[in-house]
Amino acid sequence: MSARLPFHEWCIVILFSLILFTMVALGWTRPQNELLPTNTSKAALVNVSIEGAVLKPGNYELPSTATIKHLLALAQPLESADLSEIRERRRLYDKQTVQVPHGKMMTIYLNGAVKEVGAVSIRKGTRLSEFVAKLEVLPEADISLLQKRKRFLKEGEHLHVPTKKLLKARKTTKKSTSKLV
Repeated sequence: MSARLPFHEWCIVILFSLILFTMVALGWTRPQNELLPTNTSKAALVNVSIEGAVLKPGNYELPSTATIKHLLALAQPLESADLSEIRERRRLYDKQTVQVPHGKMMTIYLNGAVKEVGAVSIRKGTRLSEFVAKLEVLPEADISLLQKRKRFLKEGEHLHVPTKKLLKARKTTKKSTSKLV
């Protein structure tokens, strides 16, 4: 016995499938990176405070659906902030205080083709390539080799930023040595 559906039932199945497909497609196209949830009625607000390694510490009134990530976006963590232990997806609750710790710092010493020679305080665990990307160097600096290195910087390290070797300088030294021979 073969179970075949009549034409009108097939139409219902197809229509139901199209509705389901449309709902799924609309769910995927909804923006995922909204800064703050849109439900902001007075009853759905929480008062939270943030302290520590942030540019704008203080009290904030946010929707009850907001997360620590939303609070951090408003308070702007400092470069020295250690966010490794903070769970950004956690929801905030009323009268909560979020503490953003400062990361452990170390001192390295710069010389060579940099705008400011001397001691620089950076976070422990910083890679050389990350540091060089943010470094203010002189136009004649050659940071190509430093950018490729992935190693971690060490406390008290002396970092020399070399200058580019000019081709003209090489040619003139070759000419002057050939005349002497």
